[in-house]
Amino acid sequence: MDHDLTLLTGENRNLILQTAELIAELTAEQYQRQHSALGSNSLGEHVRHLIEHYEALLGSGSGVDYDRRQRNPDPQRSIAAARRRLDGLCDELEALAETARADAPMALHYHPDDGASEAELRLATTVARELAFVASHTLHHMALIRMLAVHMGVEPSAEFGVARATRVQGSGRMPTAQAG
Repeated sequence: MDHDLTLLTGENRNLILQTAELIAELTAEQYQRQHSALGSNSLGEHVRHLIEHYEALLGSGSGVDYDRRQRNPDPQRSIAAARRRLDGLCDELEALAETARADAPMALHYHPDDGASEAELRLATTVARELAFVASHTLHHMALIRMLAVHMGVEPSAEFGVARATRVQGSGRMPTAQAG
C-alpha cells in the first residue's frame, strides 16, 4: 500500500467524517437555512458542493474536471442524503488507498476565466496532488460551514474547519517563517 496515498485519503476521510458528525447535530431547518445577510448560501449547499468535488475526483479515472461536475441537489436538501453520500465517499477513499498510487498521473481540465476566452487547459497532475486539493477545498468550505453553524448557535468541535497549520501554530509547536 502507498504510504503517501494512505495519509492523503486518511486526511480526506477525517474531514468528511467531521462534516458528517456536525450535520447530524442539525435540524433540517438549520441545514437548509439561507444566510444572505452573511453573504453565504445554506450550510447544505456547502456540503453538497464539497461532495460534488469528491465525486468529480473519485469518478474521474485519469482526468478530472471540477467545473463540469455532476450537480445533485439531494445532499443540500436532506441531511440523511448528505450523510449517506459522505459515508459512501469514505468507502471510496478507502478503496482508492488500497488500489491506486499517489504518483499516478492524471489530467486536470481547467477553465481559466480571463474574461475573454472559453479556453480549457489540460494540466498534468497526480492522484496525490488532487487529493491535497480536495482536502484544502473541503477545509475551506468547512470554515464557512463553521461560521454558519456558530451563527445558528451550534458549536462545532474545536478543530472543525481549522487547518492543521493553524492549530499547530496556535500551540507553539510550529516555527514561523523567518524573513530574509
